[in-house]
Amino acid sequence: MTKNRTHTYSWLRFCRLDGNLFENIPSNLPAHLKDLRLAANLLQNITCDDIRSLALLTDLEILDLSGNNIAILLSGTFKAMSRLRYLDLSKNKLELLLPRTFYGLANLEVLLLNDNKALSSVSDGSFANLSNLKYLFLYGCSLAGIRSKARSGRSKLNDYLPTLRYMWLFGNPLNCDCELIPLLQFVNERHVRLDEGFHSISLPDETLLHDAIEDALSRTRVKSDQSVCVSPHNRYKAVVGHAILDVSKENLSCPDEPMYIVVSSFLGIALFTIAVPIVYCLVGVYLFLIGIAKKHFGWKMDDDNN
Repeated sequence: MTKNRTHTYSWLRFCRLDGNLFENIPSNLPAHLKDLRLAANLLQNITCDDIRSLALLTDLEILDLSGNNIAILLSGTFKAMSRLRYLDLSKNKLELLLPRTFYGLANLEVLLLNDNKALSSVSDGSFANLSNLKYLFLYGCSLAGIRSKARSGRSKLNDYLPTLRYMWLFGNPLNCDCELIPLLQFVNERHVRLDEGFHSISLPDETLLHDAIEDALSRTRVKSDQSVCVSPHNRYKAVVGHAILDVSKENLSCPDEPMYIVVSSFLGIALFTIAVPIVYCLVGVYLFLIGIAKKHFGWKMDDDNN
């Protein structure tokens, strides 16, 4: 878009550019846009130029970047978009979320990250500053969980997501060990409705946000399901195949690490036990050979010569 063309459309508030061939965020978009849709384009990554283009859209409330090829988001990509309330990054190629990825989005209410098939690494720090978030879509990714430094204690999600009402995690290969405990404690303490049926969720009354969520749900081809444990297999009977909300805290242990310690200790003791008799045998053989040599060849030790 040229500056003249943008000036002509300076009154524009809603812009749908879905299904085109954009490789970057168009520059010189009307500054007072409230709703920008760029789904199903050819965006690869959000570059510095893209960040500058987005920073000019200070009134933007709805941003749809779904169905592109975005693999990396820099920390603070959206930091200038303080009025943004809805962000759709679903169906991209995200592999991880860095800490403070969504820094600056204190008014964000809806975040869609679902169907990023390569997304395997998310920490609770990725959601820092999302103090107004109410809907978090994370289903259909490759997440083993949401990593937290607090292995069995209070998750920082309690501080980062104090207003979260709904979260969808189904369709992820969840690893149900002790590192899942902080997430489950957060869900229970905050009364977050996990994997609620899409048809039964309560939508905001405000028209712009209501319509954006309804439009996203209308394009969803899956039904909400339970989040279930896929691993660890060494505790198959206790957790695998069970809904994560049905698994007791006692079964969410981390047996692998203590097991390595036990196995290592056992192997060390076993090797020592085997090594001692071997050393004794070698010493005995050496002394036996010395005795034969002295007897048959007349070898004398130094003390004998003296």
